[in-house]
Amino acid sequence: MIGYFRRNHFVPVPEVSSFAELNEMVEQSDRQDDARRIGSRPKTVAEYFALEQTLLMPLPDEPFEKPRQHLLTLKGPSRPPLPRPDPAPRRPP
Repeated sequence: MIGYFRRNHFVPVPEVSSFAELNEMVEQSDRQDDARRIGSRPKTVAEYFALEQTLLMPLPDEPFEKPRQHLLTLKGPSRPPLPRPDPAPRRPP
């Protein structure tokens, strides 16, 4: 769903003068998307979400802490190297 929203509301990249203007644009696009019907389905996106919303678990009370932060410098058109996990400790023979 995020990919659909991004491709249909942020391509091409919108030109805005502030975050407030961008947020208003996102809210307006979200309201339009809520009214959309997928194919010949009988309900709108918002109606299907209302049905599924009761099945979602609540967010945790504690904030999520990201475990690592990596600063990368890329030279030329390349993919960033992914951090390798620590090898498993070896058992003595």
